[in-house]
Amino acid sequence: MRVVIHNVDHGQCAVVTPPVGDRIMVDCGILNDGNSYWWPSIYYMRQPFGLLALTNLDEDHAEDFRGVMERSPPSRILWNPTVGNRELLALKRDGMREGIVSIRFQPRPPFRVQSRPLWGRGLGLSA
Repeated sequence: MRVVIHNVDHGQCAVVTPPVGDRIMVDCGILNDGNSYWWPSIYYMRQPFGLLALTNLDEDHAEDFRGVMERSPPSRILWNPTVGNRELLALKRDGMREGIVSIRFQPRPPFRVQSRPLWGRGLGLSA
């Protein structure tokens, strides 16, 4: 098994590649500190993932969500099942940047909500 922890400054992006099966991306934070730039959607462009696990619905963990969905769409998405659109909006009263807005307004098709947890406890979207 190979685990790569990417330097995304504040936030997180890690990729787990098992010996057999689909790769897992844990969060999709970016590096944009004025000197260095890195986005998972560009680094892994057109490389599909079996799962995108969002550990924290905060911008630094999901800033490249829209890019990942467009360039390297995962088969499934996992996040806290107790946080729906209404709860996310209430948590982000001070405003949402691109990553969180993309999650909040993520269109359902071609994804559908799965009723069973995919990994531990969570909500998954499946193609």
